[in-house]
Amino acid sequence: EAAYLDIAMSYVPVLRRERSDSVQRGYDDTLAVLDEIVARAAPTPVAIAVLPTELQVNSQLRASALSQLQLREQDLDLDAPARATRAHLEARGVAVIDLLPALAAAERDGNTYAPRDSHWNERGNEVAAEVLAESLEATVRRIAETRPSQPRVDAQGNGRY
Repeated sequence: EAAYLDIAMSYVPVLRRERSDSVQRGYDDTLAVLDEIVARAAPTPVAIAVLPTELQVNSQLRASALSQLQLREQDLDLDAPARATRAHLEARGVAVIDLLPALAAAERDGNTYAPRDSHWNERGNEVAAEVLAESLEATVRRIAETRPSQPRVDAQGNGRY
């Protein structure tokens, strides 16, 4: 229990309203890697999912961590990672799927993470799968509507439109 709380507390600096220089460098490095992924995928469209930590979703775990660190809920910005990612990537035309709202809402009715584990349980996986499926379907439709129709070739080499 204590060891897992230590792990959870290690995420707190990333969520602090006041970002340290090292945390800002981490954000910048992460966004640079995402830019590289998008660049390498071009011209294929990319969607990026932002996965929350259990600390962002589980209010009891967060309260324990904040108590240990003598911090208050107001010291954190739970949406900071997703907001930074969204602002950076959407400006580049990349779809961003934020799983925090759905997982946080689902967590109110029961755990979405396995006990003392940073991975989703079955329920968390179901919630994430639903959000991803809905978001990706909408993203694919939007892409299809904005791209000009391109000829396709079947297995025999016959063009189709």
